[in-house]
Parts: sequence; structure tokens; C-alpha cells
Amino acid sequence: MLNLSDNISLAGVTLTSVSLAFSAAVRLWKFDAGENRTDATARIQSGVNYNAEDLGLNANGTGTTTLFVEAVAGSAASLSIAVNAVIIGDKWSGRLTDMVHVRSVKLASITVSSHTHETRNSTDESDLTESKLFVEADTNDSAIIDIEANGTPENATVGANLLWYIDGKDPSIRAGTFATNPSVTLTIHPSNSQRRLNVTAGFDQNGDGRLTNDEVTHQVNVFLVRFSSVTLSNISEPAPFAEVFADHVIPDSDIAPSNVPTFLLQSRSYDGTSFLRLNAFVELGNSDARRQILWRIYGRDVDGGLSVTGHLGQPTLPTVTLTSGINNKVTQRHYNDIGFDSDADGLLDTQEIDRSAKVVVIPLLDIQIDTFIKSEWVDGPTGFGVIYHGDDRIAVGGAAAFDRNDQRYRTRQKITLMVLADDGNNGDVIAGSPGATYQDAGLSIEYDKASSLTPGGSISAAAIADNILNDGFQKTDLGLASMADSSMTPERKSNNEIEVIFNMSESNPLFGLSPNIDYDFELNIRYDTLGGIYSLSGSHDGFPCYQVSIGNHLAYTHDSGSRTILSLFGLQEFEVDQDEVQVTPLEP
Repeated sequence: MLNLSDNISLAGVTLTSVSLAFSAAVRLWKFDAGENRTDATARIQSGVNYNAEDLGLNANGTGTTTLFVEAVAGSAASLSIAVNAVIIGDKWSGRLTDMVHVRSVKLASITVSSHTHETRNSTDESDLTESKLFVEADTNDSAIIDIEANGTPENATVGANLLWYIDGKDPSIRAGTFATNPSVTLTIHPSNSQRRLNVTAGFDQNGDGRLTNDEVTHQVNVFLVRFSSVTLSNISEPAPFAEVFADHVIPDSDIAPSNVPTFLLQSRSYDGTSFLRLNAFVELGNSDARRQILWRIYGRDVDGGLSVTGHLGQPTLPTVTLTSGINNKVTQRHYNDIGFDSDADGLLDTQEIDRSAKVVVIPLLDIQIDTFIKSEWVDGPTGFGVIYHGDDRIAVGGAAAFDRNDQRYRTRQKITLMVLADDGNNGDVIAGSPGATYQDAGLSIEYDKASSLTPGGSISAAAIADNILNDGFQKTDLGLASMADSSMTPERKSNNEIEVIFNMSESNPLFGLSPNIDYDFELNIRYDTLGGIYSLSGSHDGFPCYQVSIGNHLAYTHDSGSRTILSLFGLQEFEVDQDEVQVTPLEP
């Protein structure tokens, strides 16, 4: 505000000129910045003489006018503005001088950083919208941040006019000053569904203690990232042990790596290959935060190590294939970590881990025993013009075709074993059955022999398609064996050894006096450092064909040769005795 003198009117002024001298760090204006002003119409030049009217005074120098100071550059030292007025009057002429001091304040930037992690972002006044900071929220959905004003003089008076403001939901921390310290520490909460808070700062030009929109020079958009849930799932071929291999939600807690929860991951092969899905539901606030959500799966006690990493920004998240060896004492352990890459260096550091789980790979092994009739059809035991459909599994030369994946059979017994059953915690055996059983019988079909065979001796297409039963022509009956007198009994012997007893006694359901297909097997299987070792013993009938599969390995086969259904009568005539057979590797 410019006023030359309270008694200047007594001088009988006829002419008044005023000049102002000031540093290039400031500019003087006749009008405020909000008004329509230009250099030509409103800017006051340093050292230039102005008539009183030009500056808004009366012609005789009386009155008061307001001039506006604009800081062009910051300065730690005071800047002077000198006023020199030349008065020419009838009663008095002379010179009036005065000087005021101002401090040019420039807020170079603000830095907003996470109080618990080395996350920070700062902005200058060139952009008020694009500066982003992603901060991980704690279990209370809050975070602590620091706001620092950079490039300001260390002066409490100046600091009191530098204001910060947050559009958060907590009124007690919505605004403040940098009067006593160039930085402040605050606890923040998400204020909206976008989980965004705008941290703004600027200079309180009108001194009203509030930061208005036109006074804001810097802004950082803070997004609170929060892990809502993280789930591990098996995505291999469905396991029969649902209670063991169920989806696992990693708890939201800070626990020591030595005591993280255990997730059991099934492996369908001896070499440990497994498939794991990690489902992470994260409240991001902004999609750009996806690349800072990192996961890793690695082996802390695996020879040769294992490391699989990725982030939520990848096209698919994540279906992970794990491959590693298995030894004879424990299942293979891996660790799954997920967290927020707070320093955005692309690495998940220990202090950045939000949740962790021990992944214990448990290999599953399928044992399967099939019986099948290798020919297309066989005569009934009475020979009264009745035949029964076989399984038509003849290889070149007339021998039986043995294949565990062939779905043509008379009977099938299958059991899936958890041979290695360490739960990852001090070698404890997993509770529950060591095996899951499945039994099935192939469809028995009866034909009238005379009307069903072609001249070449095969069952005709018409007979196969015939759906009228019990008429004595072509296809005459259908049925399934009950499998009621067959069983599989697994027993765990140790963490790496299981014994299974197989019993089979099933007959043709279409002929009441039909003899049974009989066998009794005892299988002992264990893992050692070289692979699987099994012993198989027992007995079976001479008809039909028999095959025992341990994983992909055909452990035992029997070709019925020229024997017929009559071989089912009487005692089991074939003995099996395989002791300590090494299979490397043993695959399902």
C-alpha cells in the first residue's frame, strides 16, 4: 500500500513524480493477478518516474493506492523496494523516500513419502494432476506419510504461510502449515472408493489461513493399496484328496518366515512338476499400481534353487509351473510371497512382503489294475449258442495289447496314493487316508451267436446297434458287475512308504453260474533318492489278461494266451513275486 504523506496537501503541490527501485527477483503490478493485466497496462518498471495519477494517487499526491508484489525467484535474503517521490509545490518542495523489505518465497517442490517404506514422489508446479504415489495400507486400512516442503527459507514466519491440505475424511488432519518444521507426519485413510487422496501445498498469499485453489502450486495424488485376500489353489488334474489340497487363503498377519502357514500342493509326477494358481484381490485405487504388486515363488531349501516371479501388471496372473526334485525324507518345499514393491525397484524385498506361505509339494501316484478280454468275443461257459463281447485288445501277432490308458476292460481298480506325506512341519504325516480308491467294471454284453456274427467271424454292426433285448436275436442282454466283492486297502508304513492290498472277485452279471475273475495282490511302494521302489506279490486266474500299472510303469502283465473262460474255475493258478524293483523316475 502506497501513501506519500498524511500532510502532503499542505505543500500546495503542483507536480508529483514517483519512482520505485527493486530487485529483479520481484515484479510490481498495479492490479492483482486475478485481474486482466498486461505488462503495458499494469506492470511497474523499476527506476521509472511515474505521475501520481499513473500509480492510482490523486494529482496532488494525496490518497492511497495498493500495489501488488510478485515473487519471480526465491531468495533467502530480504529484498528491498525503495520509494522516491519528488514533490514540487507552492509552499514546499522536496523529496520523500522510504523503503520496505520483502522476502521472495518459492516452494520448489513437495515430497510425499511413505513413513514405513522408502516410497516417495515429489512434484514441482508444472503439473498438478499426474504425480502419483502408491502407499500400502496396513491391516487397519491406514498408512503414515510424510509431507516435506523443499526449497523454502528456514523462517517460521514464512513457513506459517506455506500451507498443506489433504482432501481426506479425517477433519483433524486436513490442513496445516510448515511453520515449525519443513515436514509433517500424518496418518491417512482412504477417502473414497478410488482410495485416492490429493496432497496439495502452496503459499497463503492473502493471509487468511486457508489454501484456496488459486493458491495451490503443488499436488501429489496418493493412492492407498490394500491386500484384501490372497488365495493359493491347485490347478493340476483334480486330486481325490479334496480336504488335503483345498484352496488356501493366506492370512493377513506379520509372522516369522519360520512359522508361515503351509499350503499343500499336489504333484502328478515324481519329478515334482506341479501347477499353482495365485489369486490376489488387491484394492489398487489406480491401475498403474498393478506393476508394484509383486509375487515370487522360490525354494529356500532346494538344491539348485527355484525362482519364479511376476507382477499383477502381467497379462495373466499367475499360473505357475513348479518343477523340482524330491528326496526320500521330506516333500519339496517352496515359499510363496506376495507384497507391495514400495520402492518400485522391481524386487520384492523382505520388508515389502505382505503375505507368505510355505508351499509343500506332495507327489500323487496312481496304481491301477486292469483285467480285460483281449479277443472281440468269447463263448459263454455253457456253449449254448451265447457269446459275450470282449475288449478287442489284440496287438500285432495276436498278443494282448497292454496300455494303462485303454478304457476297454472287464474290471478296473485304481488308487491314488500320497506316498510321500510330509506336511512340511517337522515331518509329520498328513492325517487321513493315504489313498483314494476308484473301482469300475466294463459293460457286459450278451449276443445270440448265430444271428450276430458275420461270415468273417466278427460281431456285426447290426448286432452292436441292436437295442431290443431279451428277444433271442442279436444283442440279447446288458449288465455291469457290482464290484461289491472287490476292495483296495492302503496302509501307511512311514512318511515315504505305503502298502496296498488289492482283492478282486467279480463274475459276469449276465450269467448266474459264471465263475469269478479272481486276484489277490499286495503292493509295497516307497520313494528313495533314486526313485520309486516297489514289491508286488500275489496270485490270479489264468483268464483273462491282467496288467498292473504303477504310475506310467507297467509293473506286471499277463497274457491269457489261448485260455478261455473255463480257466476261471478252480484255484488261482498264477503266482506273482516281484521284490524290490527300482523304477527311476516313477511317474504317474
